[in-house]
Amino acid sequence: MIGLNKFTLPDDLFDKIVKKTNLDLEKKELYRHHLAGNIQGEYLMSAKFPEFEQYLINCIKSHKWYETYLTEKHVGYLRTYEEDSYRLELQLTNLWVNVMHKHEFNPLHSHSGLFSFIVFIQVPFIYEEMQKIAPGAGSNSPRAGNLAFLFPNWFKRVDEIVFQVDKNWERKMLLFPSELHHMVYPFYGTDEPRITVSGNLCFAKVDNPDL
Repeated sequence: MIGLNKFTLPDDLFDKIVKKTNLDLEKKELYRHHLAGNIQGEYLMSAKFPEFEQYLINCIKSHKWYETYLTEKHVGYLRTYEEDSYRLELQLTNLWVNVMHKHEFNPLHSHSGLFSFIVFIQVPFIYEEMQKIAPGAGSNSPRAGNLAFLFPNWFKRVDEIVFQVDKNWERKMLLFPSELHHMVYPFYGTDEPRITVSGNLCFAKVDNPDL
């Protein structure tokens, strides 16, 4: 599905992500000016997280689609810097947490880098129950609380892949190409926040005198 894959995080790694998220949230270093979200609580996290970085790289290497995509991007980067002597490594370059409350939303946007991800820490509703009280109740396109990815199809129209994210998605992660446009619809009926951790992986130049 155009590079979109869902993973269940190992319990020990998820616990480390939650612990790190809580520690970084204490600093409350606002990151809103770098992000598209219409969300008050968007905070910077330290990207120094080797265990998670390696897990992300392993996920990428485990799928043939990602391998092909990464190879194509690698060739493009090498052409840009063909006179330099270095090697390229995929690295986790930025990390942030979204603390999203009811009625807030994330408009259509894409990310920088090569790969991006969303880790679902807390989702404070069950999809079917929330839809009953949402404005879209009875609509043929209920979208409250949904995460949607948009991309052009062969007929020059826009297709939408919709994920009905709810409490059952906690401990899950979506991994996708950073250039893929996506959005998050607002949710309703609870004062508890939806907490997610997101970030990007990019190529980083690493000195290599042997090249």
